[in-house]
Amino acid sequence: MEILCTFSLLVLALLGYDRLVRRFFALPRPYDEIHFVTTEDGWRLALQRYRPCGGEKRNFPVILSHGLGANRYNLDFGERSLARYLSMHGYDVWLFDKRGCGMSEQ
Repeated sequence: MEILCTFSLLVLALLGYDRLVRRFFALPRPYDEIHFVTTEDGWRLALQRYRPCGGEKRNFPVILSHGLGANRYNLDFGERSLARYLSMHGYDVWLFDKRGCGMSEQ
């Protein structure tokens, strides 16, 4: 156990703690825009937008919405997610957070 702790400390010292954390826990590129829509009953629903950033531009947007008990992070979890894939292929992507989920609030 002592050898493992010593080895771990040596790795942290050589690589640098901040560099190691950035590599394994890097946040994905944030959305390009965020909009809030207020409903009649007072909820502010969040819409995150990813503009087309590659490929042939498409003539229509794509709206992605999560299912029950989830939020937008189920559709946007990194560079290999559906939202970013569509954005890289020319689609204007909108992620919609339903009531009580993600960034939507009352």
